[in-house]
Amino acid sequence: MDSLNDLLASYRDAIDELLLEYLDDDDEPKLDAVQRMRFSTSALLAGSITPDHVVEDWPDWFQLAPALRGHLRHRGATGAGGSGKVP
Repeated sequence: MDSLNDLLASYRDAIDELLLEYLDDDDEPKLDAVQRMRFSTSALLAGSITPDHVVEDWPDWFQLAPALRGHLRHRGATGAGGSGKVP
């Protein structure tokens, strides 16, 4: 699997097709989606927001986060300054 679109296809039963709107023309996550995911994840880990706040603000986060994590693991997270390590 070379693209996030391939990974999302493997989870098609669990992921609503509307989530494909978060991919760009190269089947990679759009910058806005990555930035929102990073903010929400950081805020959750810091305890400054609760999962309920995320659900209210951006319910798709709970489906996107595992898909993006799997994509980054597959790519090795070495692009764009990544360390190659994804928790």
